[in-house]
Amino acid sequence: MLVSTAALPFLGFGFVLGLKHALDGDHIVAVSTVVTENRSVMRMSLVGTFWGIGHTVSLFLVAVLVLAFEVTLPPRFSIFAETIVAVMLTILGADLLRKVAMKGISSTPFHSVEESVSCARKPLLIGIVHGLAGSAALMLMVVATMPSMFHGLVYVTVFGLGTIGGMCAMSVLMGLPLALGGKRIEAFGETIKVVAGLLSIGFGIVLGWSINKSGGLLS
Repeated sequence: MLVSTAALPFLGFGFVLGLKHALDGDHIVAVSTVVTENRSVMRMSLVGTFWGIGHTVSLFLVAVLVLAFEVTLPPRFSIFAETIVAVMLTILGADLLRKVAMKGISSTPFHSVEESVSCARKPLLIGIVHGLAGSAALMLMVVATMPSMFHGLVYVTVFGLGTIGGMCAMSVLMGLPLALGGKRIEAFGETIKVVAGLLSIGFGIVLGWSINKSGGLLS
């Protein structure tokens, strides 16, 4: 089945929206806790890429449920998913601070496929959680306007490619000073990790409270 010409503008919009979606504050904060643990540009690009893949996988599965099986997501699903993101951000920040305190973060450059698999697993899981969260609902509303389920799933895929590209680029940009700074920035490395950890914890607490203070899970 070919994509109809009428749907092409929506697909182009989906790609741009995916790029923009990758730059959401909670996404950047979460990925920064992983990026700051690496010193290799390749590893940094893998962090963003696998975050985008995880994000796309969960969106695609939800889209299949909604479009193919006509599953209706309960109103509180978005609140629950966003709350999970808030908890995850807090845990990621606390874990980074723990590693800094224990000096357990390795600065060894990228060497092997095994290491790439290891550094990909964490952002993949983070992306899956983010894909289930609130702003995905807006994307699925656009999917519902597509002329067929096929077009809707193509839209999700194009949207996902946008998020992958956006987060891959952002991960490299965030970590490039650490990768290229060498000894000139090494002294600030631990400080940067502490800042990223505290920012993640603070963002997670504020996000969780703002979601649930009225009409959320605490009501």
